[in-house]
Amino acid sequence: MNKNNIVRSWSLVSYLHTAEEIEVRLQSIPILSAYAYILHDMDINENGEIKTPHFHIAIILKQPTTLNRICSYFKGEETDGTPINCLGKPTISNSAIYDYLTHKNEPEKHQYSETAIISSNKQKFQEIETQADNTFDILEDLLNGKQLREMVRLYGRDFLIHYNQYKMLAFDIKEEENI
Repeated sequence: MNKNNIVRSWSLVSYLHTAEEIEVRLQSIPILSAYAYILHDMDINENGEIKTPHFHIAIILKQPTTLNRICSYFKGEETDGTPINCLGKPTISNSAIYDYLTHKNEPEKHQYSETAIISSNKQKFQEIETQADNTFDILEDLLNGKQLREMVRLYGRDFLIHYNQYKMLAFDIKEEENI
């Protein structure tokens, strides 16, 4: 994974010790839109031993940022100077990562209760998923030469954020059709 990815939704693992520490760090993120987290203290490693307790954190931001920037909020140091690490990756599906917090779709793993999830807005994780996927319509409009001003009016902020990706894909489709 490219550490320079700039995205709005992240799935993180932090080894901070308490929910209070996580909460303080979350509240210090100025571009935070929504979060959900849970303590995993019953996960088992390959040797059959309980893993070091850790927090799984799902966040949605108001604007995209890098993994290094978002993880900087969840790093720290033990009293002996040992670093407290944060790992992360872009979230492809906000509802899927919300389900992962409890291992809902992974019966071989310890099943955590949904009541153990602390969230600022559970609906936000589901709301994002229910938005219509208008990628096909956007590509059709680009290929048919619809004016950009009209496309912005039709598709809004998402179109603006992903315009270059849509444009490259439309170019690839046109190129493929000319072969």
